[in-house]
Amino acid sequence: MKKLLYIITAVALAAGSVAASAQTPAFREKGYKGNVGLQTIELLPIPITSHGYMFNQTHYLGVGVGAIYFSSFAVYPFIEYQAYLLKRNSTPVLGVKLSNLLLLESSPNFHAGISPSFGWSWGIGSRRQFGIMPYLGCDVFYCYHGPTKDSLFPNPFLGVVFEF
Repeated sequence: MKKLLYIITAVALAAGSVAASAQTPAFREKGYKGNVGLQTIELLPIPITSHGYMFNQTHYLGVGVGAIYFSSFAVYPFIEYQAYLLKRNSTPVLGVKLSNLLLLESSPNFHAGISPSFGWSWGIGSRRQFGIMPYLGCDVFYCYHGPTKDSLFPNPFLGVVFEF
């Protein structure tokens, strides 16, 4: 009787795990999507994360944030759009971020930027539940440091994110 109970329990657990894995959506299907990774700002690697919504297998819109320490601590919030060009496991990705660089110091300043990028996304796993995407791009920041001092500076960057 005990063996029969173990067999029934094992079969029920196996069936439940198969059913649960069949319901797990691939990371490029409609619904929530997120990523974590590293990106460079002025050659310094910073941790970043983005979370948003995948509208179909090719269009993603999300918001994210990064953190960096220059001479003071800075926060890098952004809104991003990504277009996955192919509906395949391996696909090129075009992206753009609208970003800001908030330097947490006493002097007033404002940094706003746009960041076009190009990357390549590879799905990992039998149903592509995860992915990895290296990318490169260029931030173009407009900097306001007061009424008489404005500047515009480009910042090429490299990055890699783990998508889920």
